[in-house]
Amino acid sequence: MTAAMNYRLLTNVITINIVLVVCTVLHREGPTHKKMANECLEHIIREHFHFRYEKSDENHTMLFTVILTENMSSPAFEIQENAVRSVNNLAAWFQIEVISSHDRYEFESFTECSEDNQDEDDDSCEHHAILDFKSNFYLIIVDDENSFDYALEILEYSNTFNPKALFLVYAEDNIGKYEQLAESILKKMWLRLLIRTVVLVPESLQKFKLYRLSSSTHGPYSCLSNITLAEEDVCIKGRMANIKKRYFEIKEKTNYLNCSLGVISEARSPFIINEEKGFEIDILRSIGSALNIHFNITVSHNMTDTWGAYVNDSWTGKLQLVFEDFYIGIGNIETGMSYATDFSFSRYYHMEPLVYVVPIAEYVPKWRVLVAIFSLEVWGICLGAIISFAASFYVSSKFGKEHKQYKTLSKALESSYQLIICHAISVQPTTDLTRVFFLAMNIFGIAIASAYTCSLVFYLTNPIKEHQPTDNNELLDIFGNLKYKIGGLSRYRELFNVTDNKRAYKVFREYQTAVGANDTILYWINQVGTDRDTWTISSRLFADYLLSENSSVATHPNGRSKIFVFKNQLLSYSEIGGGGLVDHMCRKYTQAIKKRKSLDDGEDDSIRPLSVDHLQSVFAVLVLGYMLGSVFLTLELIYYKLVAKKQNKIRICKKTV
Repeated sequence: MTAAMNYRLLTNVITINIVLVVCTVLHREGPTHKKMANECLEHIIREHFHFRYEKSDENHTMLFTVILTENMSSPAFEIQENAVRSVNNLAAWFQIEVISSHDRYEFESFTECSEDNQDEDDDSCEHHAILDFKSNFYLIIVDDENSFDYALEILEYSNTFNPKALFLVYAEDNIGKYEQLAESILKKMWLRLLIRTVVLVPESLQKFKLYRLSSSTHGPYSCLSNITLAEEDVCIKGRMANIKKRYFEIKEKTNYLNCSLGVISEARSPFIINEEKGFEIDILRSIGSALNIHFNITVSHNMTDTWGAYVNDSWTGKLQLVFEDFYIGIGNIETGMSYATDFSFSRYYHMEPLVYVVPIAEYVPKWRVLVAIFSLEVWGICLGAIISFAASFYVSSKFGKEHKQYKTLSKALESSYQLIICHAISVQPTTDLTRVFFLAMNIFGIAIASAYTCSLVFYLTNPIKEHQPTDNNELLDIFGNLKYKIGGLSRYRELFNVTDNKRAYKVFREYQTAVGANDTILYWINQVGTDRDTWTISSRLFADYLLSENSSVATHPNGRSKIFVFKNQLLSYSEIGGGGLVDHMCRKYTQAIKKRKSLDDGEDDSIRPLSVDHLQSVFAVLVLGYMLGSVFLTLELIYYKLVAKKQNKIRICKKTV
């Protein structure tokens, strides 16, 4: 009896120990549960984060950020230890950042100076430049929703925060409603546009489920109105059920069932003209027709209404609609680092070169045509020749017996002028040295007069324009100074600050900008059209489009151009998306440009008989000569009447005495 009782007692003890061991192993704080949770996490990291790393076109090191819980009593705390070890084994693939609180070292540049010198610009200070990493992958381990909220706060204020990264969240809590926990976490991530997120939660001790959010489309409501929780995969005993599935790839749909999306834009012709017309409007309509999406387009025509800015931790203006209400922003938006964190941009599908826009050369008035035959430089050469040869006649006449025609400076200037216009001279020089200068000036005068006379008929019978700058090099004079004022959009100024070229440096230093509502390309093209001394920078398509539409900014009321667009590019871009749909859409708005250019090139250049209209300049010079002659004749008569007669009377009086 005693032996039987001892046997039963021993059996009960052994059974109790076995149950305790099994409970310890299968409890969610036990080693089996932790091991399987880590194997599931490791599989996702290895197969999906590493896959993304291999497919990336980026050559720089990719950053992996791990955000941990600080609750040492939670099951997640012990799971994260093995998770960090697993991530550390992948250190050859990633640069790893582990975060558990706000107080941590960030990736940033800093400057060290001595205690006596705190001027960071001083040469004695040491500048430590550290790469400003943005994380590509996140592993977030939390033990409840409050813990996740704290981790999300840390995440958003991190210098390495990147909303375009891949997010893997592992969550456990003491309540056991893991599906509701996963849905709550995912919705909070989606509200912050952290779309590429999956959440792994335990369903039992050995089974884990992977969730993500998916959007369904039902027109005519918003395309993003119906967001539901979707089971992405199951992990049983550390093995994912669907090995080949890519959790972070967003599936592209071919039919969105006429759902609607808001579109916001600024009027930027020809890209955006109004809600129904424009280069990008046509492209958007074609995409909507192909995918069965209805776009509600709003275009702002207020030039002072900007896209907005990042103020007090939130976006303002039209950017607020894009960021918070899932609007699409279109209209030739400029990309920049300030937008990169919160917004995604489409690939470039059409790019236009930047060119100089300068004042158009005006027609020379008929009365000024005779002067326009030669440039200022040639007229300067002629004047210099008259003065230098007159001085030569005057000096050479001192070295021999020369006629008095060349002994005075005024007479020498008269002879030099007569020679350059091929006018006959009554008295020839007698000394050999003077004759040498005389013949040299005579030949020079024949050459100049021949060139002038040959060009005279053409200039009289055809419309003549002033010199038209057509090349970037004409911006500077022979001394290397700017011949024209240059101004434009403030962002274009930095284009001239990336080279050691002296011309670019001069442009950068003297480049003018406008402030506020005037910082637009229309303002500067209007400046070019009204101020004959200003250059600006524009895309070629936009400037040509203004001309084709006879815009008052670029053309006169009679249709004549105010501006001239350079053919040479200021900066060259590769042509991206130059064919197919984009080329077809663009051609619609460039046809008018081609028609405009064909009209400009079709001017009548035929030679016509001289008319009174052609001879305006000749008669103008003749009348001017008559007027000057009359003035000098009048002055001589006055001189004779008042001075010469008085002197003659004085002489008579002297003889009488």
